[in-house]
Amino acid sequence: MKNIILGTAGHIDHGKTLLIKSLTGINTDRLPEEISRGITIELGFAHLDLDDSIRIGIVDVPGHEKFIHHMVAGVGGIDMVMLVIAADEGIMPQTREHIDICGLLGIRNGIVVLSKTDLVDSEWTALVTEDVENYLAHTFLAGCPILGVSSTAGTGIESLKKALYRMASGLTERSDGGIFRLPVDRVFTMKGFGTVITGTVVSGRIDSGSAASLIPSGPDTKIRGLQVHGIQVQSIRSGQRAAANLQGVDKNRVVRGMVLCKPGEVPQTDLIDAECELLSSAAKSLKNRTRIRIYSGTAESIGLILLLDREMLKPGDRCMAQFRLETNIAVLPGDRFLLRTYSPLLTIGGGTVIDPETTRHRRYDSSVLQSLQHLRSPDLPNRLETWLDLAGTDGLTDHQIRRKFPADYDQALQALNRLLHSDTAITLPASPIRYISAGHWSRFKSDLVQAIDTFHRHQPLAAAMPKEELRTTLKPNPEPVLLNAGLAELQNQGLIADVGSAVKRPDFNPMLSPEQTRLMEYLIDWFQKAGFAGGEFKEIEVPEGSTSRSLLNVFSFLIEQKKLVRLPGGLTFACNVMSSMQETIRKLIMTEGFMTVGRFRDELDISRKQAVPLLEHFDRIGLTRRVQEKRILR
Repeated sequence: MKNIILGTAGHIDHGKTLLIKSLTGINTDRLPEEISRGITIELGFAHLDLDDSIRIGIVDVPGHEKFIHHMVAGVGGIDMVMLVIAADEGIMPQTREHIDICGLLGIRNGIVVLSKTDLVDSEWTALVTEDVENYLAHTFLAGCPILGVSSTAGTGIESLKKALYRMASGLTERSDGGIFRLPVDRVFTMKGFGTVITGTVVSGRIDSGSAASLIPSGPDTKIRGLQVHGIQVQSIRSGQRAAANLQGVDKNRVVRGMVLCKPGEVPQTDLIDAECELLSSAAKSLKNRTRIRIYSGTAESIGLILLLDREMLKPGDRCMAQFRLETNIAVLPGDRFLLRTYSPLLTIGGGTVIDPETTRHRRYDSSVLQSLQHLRSPDLPNRLETWLDLAGTDGLTDHQIRRKFPADYDQALQALNRLLHSDTAITLPASPIRYISAGHWSRFKSDLVQAIDTFHRHQPLAAAMPKEELRTTLKPNPEPVLLNAGLAELQNQGLIADVGSAVKRPDFNPMLSPEQTRLMEYLIDWFQKAGFAGGEFKEIEVPEGSTSRSLLNVFSFLIEQKKLVRLPGGLTFACNVMSSMQETIRKLIMTEGFMTVGRFRDELDISRKQAVPLLEHFDRIGLTRRVQEKRILR
């Protein structure tokens, strides 16, 4: 069956609940207080099968101004609204606010019911109808059907059902291919079952037995069972009113405003980029950094609104803004939300989420404003290119693209394939696979080459640049997988040479200046004279006319070129001296069968402090092998 969600709207005591009972036979007032007071306090739910092909899930919302937050929770996720106006009273304050709320939340389909027509004559009904038409002329309900009904007398009910059928037949059922989300509007326990939540599935699909999460800040769980309008089902999908029995979840850990989703699929955030609009009927302009209430789905949060391109948002205007919230909420790009003043509670505007995974922006930043405008564009390929541009060299994974395009993921993949085929984007074969703007990738490789060139220029004696030093030189530091992919491409293009843990330009060779040649000869002579005792760099006197930095650079160069051997701890030897020591060790062991530290020390006339690190070095390079306190040849 096609599943359509219908929400009621209208002033208190205009007959919404009685009308639903007349349509469905279900009394949506379930609390004793509601029944005794005759008003709806909490959300109520019913369903109506118009025929074998269409099922309407009905959300009955409170009309009293004190319970407007419940009304907002009920309206999120509905496909069409039934605005109920009592014929004996006409349009009232909550009627106007409910119309504003529905319009701000993006509802575009509706029907108006004039209730209690049995209390007025036909002439009065005609006057009220004309008044309603005039008021609705500048709202999303302009030109919608207006039907008279008496729930007590039963008149007009069948005509209303037919009108609902015609409207529901013309609506497209929500796709179940998106990210699964069920904003929680009720939570209770059932004996023998445990914790149960209810809500309207706004997108996606989930099966019984699946792993799930309650966010923000809720527990991970597993779905034990699912129901739609009291019937056990194996799966639930977008457009359905559903109940989910959760495994291992304490009722006290679940509150209205949480979202049931699959693990890791929906971000929870306290920082949101959005496009906002202020109602033309708002009493005053909205100032930058105003403390405000934001309603999304069934959640309410308080925070500051930062107007990114102005100091004040005037009634009827819209702008880009960033919300800095005091608590996390779970939203995705494209979600609609409502704005109400912190105190007193008045509905003043709303907007659309652009980026729930953003960073703090500077106000009046033209690049930020331009990006946000592109991300609000109806042109999906343009939005995708903008997301890729904002992602930089980190790129986007398939999972991230799904979160950026929760309502049109399949179209986003098609657009991505076109970008890949036109070489506007590239695929990085990492794990997981990433997609990167071709422009960013080209700049990244250029930055790599430039960093290597800079290294060669500043350290002309270094044979190559260590890869880790290259990675930390770039800002921001790329992940190793990104660095390695870039270096591999540059090597294939013949622009760099890979030398193990370092890289260099293919035509680069260390070159010594006359001054550096003089220092090289000075250092080699110094270490040759040090002989078997060796020495440390800090012991060397800097020649007149040179600097310790210049001397250190040449010292490092000689170690790279293997003209000097530096042991752990700093002790250094000339290479010909090391060769002489190795020959001495071979002869000694071949003659005596083994060698001890003391014998080695005495043979070379050096101290134990020098002998021990030397023998450990010869063990490492495979000349000798230690057996207890002796050394033998390998």
